[in-house]
Amino acid sequence: MVRDRLAYSIFRCVRTLEGDTPSRDPLALWSIVRMRRPSLFDYLESCPEAVAGVLEPILVAGHFPTDLHGVATSAPVREVFTSALGGPLTAVRIRQCAGEPVTGAGRPAPR
Repeated sequence: MVRDRLAYSIFRCVRTLEGDTPSRDPLALWSIVRMRRPSLFDYLESCPEAVAGVLEPILVAGHFPTDLHGVATSAPVREVFTSALGGPLTAVRIRQCAGEPVTGAGRPAPR
């Protein structure tokens, strides 16, 4: 629990320094994914659209490598991604939490 809070605090500080602070609850969920499922975190950070395979488990085969199928469809992971507190974690929210500029999300991407 302490590591989860520390990870959240670090993410929040980094995003604030970058000038783009995402909402608190999605960032907290994203930090939980980072601490508890690092392989899933790494994959989704590089391919945020794959989150469709977590939100709709029937799509997992088309979005994740075979070694991540079990993780992406596990009940605890789905609980985090679909949480009423800050969820669902969508591709747009993952990009915001990862510090990527998101166009069409209220602020234009820097050039």
